[in-house]
Amino acid sequence: MNKIIFAFVLSLLLIISLSYAQIENPKDVDYVKARIIQSGSLIPDGPIKSANLTIQIPQVRESIDVEIYGDNQATHKIIKDTFGNEILLLELSSFEDTVSYRIETIVKSNAHFSENGQVGYDEKYLQQTDSIILSPEITNAAYPFEKSLVKAAELTKFVNDYMTYDLSLVGERKSSVWAFENKRGVCVEYANLLTALLRATGIPTRYVNGYSYSVKENKFVGHTWIEVLIDNGDWVPFDPTWLEGGYLDATHIKTGAMLDNKQENVLIYSGAGKN
Repeated sequence: MNKIIFAFVLSLLLIISLSYAQIENPKDVDYVKARIIQSGSLIPDGPIKSANLTIQIPQVRESIDVEIYGDNQATHKIIKDTFGNEILLLELSSFEDTVSYRIETIVKSNAHFSENGQVGYDEKYLQQTDSIILSPEITNAAYPFEKSLVKAAELTKFVNDYMTYDLSLVGERKSSVWAFENKRGVCVEYANLLTALLRATGIPTRYVNGYSYSVKENKFVGHTWIEVLIDNGDWVPFDPTWLEGGYLDATHIKTGAMLDNKQENVLIYSGAGKN
């Protein structure tokens, strides 16, 4: 049995139910309807006995349609990962030729307004990871420590002011320490740094992946932001890249929430093959 990370081909199409093609200010958008298309192929270099592929999908959706080509026995179902995110599992049977898939999801997204509350507690979301590092410099920057939504908002503003948006870093996934030292990045670096600052303060923080509208690129792009746990069990969103907190505009479409930016589609297969 082999386990690899599957670098799938992703085609993303979003059709927005707005009267204009370009969004001048996403913060004003309180409703979005989108069609998201994800597609990819598995190309074996020998017989494959079986393969299971998990794919991240929008967490709130109106409908989802899955088509698989090249394996008449293939099945699919929605399961949950260890963080409680719904993911799509493709189960493929014996095949030697290319198998392709197409997933079409219809999403209706509303702007998110959060209620006030006290910060909650969950030790799991206070951990350091390979990309969320609580260095002494980051810990000092988070001082004075205060477990409140006000503090979360202040640190969100700090990161937005501190960092410079740099499209040349798309796909680099630099750590919180790198972001703090270099003061630049894209949404991943913004979210990594904010997550580290909040966890250093004692505020349970989870990392969110999804899509959002970028005024920098004038289109929908893959995006990351964070959420803070409050005492009633709810999670309050903060987006340091677009400077939103408590309120999240409707162009934000979540595909998963976890400890850090390691949201990946995973292929487990038995037999010869490559992706």
